[in-house]
Amino acid sequence: MMQTVQTVLRSAVAAIESHNPSRRGHAERVSSFAVAAAHQIGLKGDELIAMRCAAALHEIGKFAVSPDILESPHPLTEEELALVRDSTKQGAHAVRKLLDSRFHAAADWIEHQYDWAEAAPPTGSRILLVCIAFDVMTIRQPWKQPIDEAAAIQQLRAGSGTQFDADAVDAFCAVQPLIQPVLLNEQP
Repeated sequence: MMQTVQTVLRSAVAAIESHNPSRRGHAERVSSFAVAAAHQIGLKGDELIAMRCAAALHEIGKFAVSPDILESPHPLTEEELALVRDSTKQGAHAVRKLLDSRFHAAADWIEHQYDWAEAAPPTGSRILLVCIAFDVMTIRQPWKQPIDEAAAIQQLRAGSGTQFDADAVDAFCAVQPLIQPVLLNEQP
């Protein structure tokens, strides 16, 4: 990965985690899973770099959402969820400004990460959704306790073909046991 891309990712992820501290480590975990799943599906070269960027920056649009909403100790209301979903458009815009045009697919994937109900969201978006969902299910959130990895895999498989793209679920499940990020700064 080019040094400038790496620098952009590190700086942006640090800022995102400062804005939404309960998600510390989320971007790196999602990135590890997404790049491996994307490789499993057949993405190569710049597409894998774009996937790394999309996974690392998928929450950049949340700067438009109040930390009070993001760190709420309660499940979000429909209006709050709409704000979070709409933040993907702002995030995609920011990513297009931050990254070289070779990696603009990352912006498209970020923008459509919640569009699983559409006829054909981009492959990168479908991979992102699965990886994000797994991580969110298995980490503590201000409003919920985590579930174990086996239960999360079971939920992904149950939603395969409806809530989640079946190929993305299969690719994720093939690589998930192999990709276990080292969480040095995580609290139990």
